[in-house]
Formats: sequence, structure tokens, C-alpha cells
Amino acid sequence: MEKNGTMVTEFILLGFQLPAELQMGLFLVFLVLYFITLVGNLGMIVLIQRDPRLQTPMYFFLCHLSFLDICYSSVIVPQFLETLGTDKMAITYECCATQFFFFTLCASTECFLLAVMAYDRYVAVCNPLLYATAMTPQTCLGLVTGAYAGAMVNAVIRTGCTFSISFCYSEDSYSRWQSQDFLHLCFSHDRSSSFLWDTHIHIPESLRNKEVKEALKKAFNGMKVSQAD
Repeated sequence: MEKNGTMVTEFILLGFQLPAELQMGLFLVFLVLYFITLVGNLGMIVLIQRDPRLQTPMYFFLCHLSFLDICYSSVIVPQFLETLGTDKMAITYECCATQFFFFTLCASTECFLLAVMAYDRYVAVCNPLLYATAMTPQTCLGLVTGAYAGAMVNAVIRTGCTFSISFCYSEDSYSRWQSQDFLHLCFSHDRSSSFLWDTHIHIPESLRNKEVKEALKKAFNGMKVSQAD
């Protein structure tokens, strides 16, 4: 985080430099949407917990999915609302790292949980007679615990790797920070990462080439003709 004696302590959020009237309108819109998200998901959790007919594995997983949706929104939207409401375009290094960690945690948990829910539906459809035996409360709790544990490990690794990068302050690049610059910084430390960076940059540039587009178009047309035959 320190280079040439200069330490980066905050990042500028350039995406929110909007007119004051538009910022206030967006603030109200996202505040209402955030409130609806919280009420809807909390209502679903309460309904599932209070209704005995919904005490099944599917609704157990759905309850956790609603909880993750609340966490997801609460990680991002409050910072967004603060930026729109106060014109504070900067986020501290520590706050950025914390937000990144919890965002990755929620995203990873949701992916694992969706995989668990897919497995639950697979068992219910393909082995309906064994469903009650296979998806016991203990099994469901273990699957959810595994999803949270796996997501925690992933979040710790990703956050540690991301924020172990040296961020050097530059007046010009800092005031016009772009995601492409950040990716270049992330992928410039070793040979394999440099290869990934070059691939990330040059493939889109190649796809913009007219000759490449024509070749791809001919290939797709050939595939269509083969399927028709």
C-alpha cells in the first residue's frame, strides 16, 4: 500500500459525479428500492418461520437466500446513498477493503447456496421416495454451513490477494482512475497474470477488427448450414 513514501488512504468514486438534482432524485429512488428490498425479504423470512406448512428444505434454503439478499443490499446501498446524499466522493482504504470482503462473502455464499438448492430440487425430482431420508434437517443445516464456510474462505483469500497489491498515488491517474488501470495493476506482477491481462485486453480489440468479425460470421453461418443438413 506504500510506494515512494506515499500511502494511499482513500479512493475517489468518479461514477457519481452527477448534477445535484439528479443525485437527489437517484437518492430517493434507491432509498425506496432499498426499503422495499428489506421489507420484502424480512417479510419472507418471518412468513417462513411462522408457517408450519413451510418447514421444508426448499423454504429453509429460501429463507437463507432472503437473508443473503438483505446482506447483499446492506453492503452496497448505504455507501451508495451516502455518496448521493452528501456529495462525498471518496471511500477510505479500510472501508473499501471491508466492503469488498463482505460483498465477496455474500456473493460467494449465494453461489454455493444456489448450488445447494439445485441439488435439493434434483433429489426431489429424481428420487422423490428417498427425499425425506436424503434431505434431513441435519443434512440441510450441514449444506448451508458448508456454503457459508466455503464463502468465508473464498472471501478471505480474494480480499487478501486484492489488497496486498501496492497502490501508488499519482495526481493524474488518481483523479481519473479507471477500472482498466486497476486490472492492469492487478495483473502486472507475474508472467501468468500478465498473460491473463494481455488476453483480457487484446481479445476485445481483436473482436473489434472487421476481418475477425467477418470470419466469425462465416463460421456461424457454416454451423447453421451444417445443422440444417
